[in-house]
Amino acid sequence: MYIFPLQQALCSNRRQVSSGPEPQNWIAPSLPDGWRLVSFHFFVNWNCNPPLVADQIWMTRQLGFYSDVNLLNIDGADILNIFNLSSAKREFDDLEIISSGYGYNTTAVILPDIPVAAISDEMPVWIIAKSGGAYNRVKQITISNLKSAIQRHSGGPVRVGSKGLTYGTSAVECYLSKTDAAFPGDADAVIVDMQNRVRCVIEYKKHTLQEPIGEHLMTKYYPRPDGRKYQRLVALAKRYKYFPDQSVPLVVFYYSTRQPVIRLQEIGSLDEHSATIIRDSGDISTCGRFEKAISDDVVRWLGVC
Repeated sequence: MYIFPLQQALCSNRRQVSSGPEPQNWIAPSLPDGWRLVSFHFFVNWNCNPPLVADQIWMTRQLGFYSDVNLLNIDGADILNIFNLSSAKREFDDLEIISSGYGYNTTAVILPDIPVAAISDEMPVWIIAKSGGAYNRVKQITISNLKSAIQRHSGGPVRVGSKGLTYGTSAVECYLSKTDAAFPGDADAVIVDMQNRVRCVIEYKKHTLQEPIGEHLMTKYYPRPDGRKYQRLVALAKRYKYFPDQSVPLVVFYYSTRQPVIRLQEIGSLDEHSATIIRDSGDISTCGRFEKAISDDVVRWLGVC
């Protein structure tokens, strides 16, 4: 067994992994020493108006297998040992330190990487948390338990539509997308400084069409069909502004899989009907350029240093 990151792949065939550049490589190289990017899943209570971010966040990873295995026979202690020996432990400990300063509880959720058709509500998954102590502890739960937790942290049922997702970051996310307990959305990239303060929230938007990025900016898709996506990200950015009182910009990072170009926009305000963009980088060429040079431009534009 081994722990590995989430992978965007076709729900009907998890071997068909989504391709394209990794936008974090155009940010991380030029961040100051001690600064880093973190990513996690978070919950929003949609019963509140405006929606509020819940106090629970998840760092999600997948559990891979070298051969066929009966999930019910897996010892949680073995999973904890594999987790503690992997890079996931360092990432989890770092995220826990960052998040605790903002009033979050952090849990690692380990999802088995098996075919979507093989998943049922009784299938086991594993959660890892400190549970008030200094050491990570593991607990086995079921998909049914996971669904109950998702609804509890979200203020009730959560749906993405009757057809579910076409692409998902895990088989479990694909499975849950056809239920009333859809897996929580994620923060693609959160820039954190060396004092563990959040400095920027970034949403990656992959552009796969032949048309220019400028014809498919977020304002084209807001409030329909992407209203909830951006409402929840605004709620997250506002949550960070309260702890402490600081400005935390929300930036959309567009990148094309068809042309060597990227673009950044900062969302200023957002209501039920429209979104206001207060800064726009315009198209930035990546053609023939080293990642570090592109990263220099991106971090300079972000102005987080």
